[in-house]
Amino acid sequence: MVCLGMLDLLWFVSDAVAKLEEALRINPRKHDALWCLGNAHTSQGFLVTETYKANAYFKKAARCFRRALDEVPFLAFTSSSCLILSWVVDAQASVSATCLVLIPV
Repeated sequence: MVCLGMLDLLWFVSDAVAKLEEALRINPRKHDALWCLGNAHTSQGFLVTETYKANAYFKKAARCFRRALDEVPFLAFTSSSCLILSWVVDAQASVSATCLVLIPV
């Protein structure tokens, strides 16, 4: 079993971010790429130790989730991601959540 260090994890997530951003340059409205990019930014936020850097990643993630939700308004996974991110961001107390959580009825 291979054990990855924090720098390895950051590199892999950064590589994923670059590839997802490239995909979004081709099709900026691709909701699943936006959702994955939001998850990648959330992961980056949890992998850094500086609060201001984490908050910047969480803000980027919230924007990605918001854009994905704008493309397909009632995606349950996107709404859940926004809700979870809102809790994380609120817990940080230094940034405000930018996601609107829509719960399908």
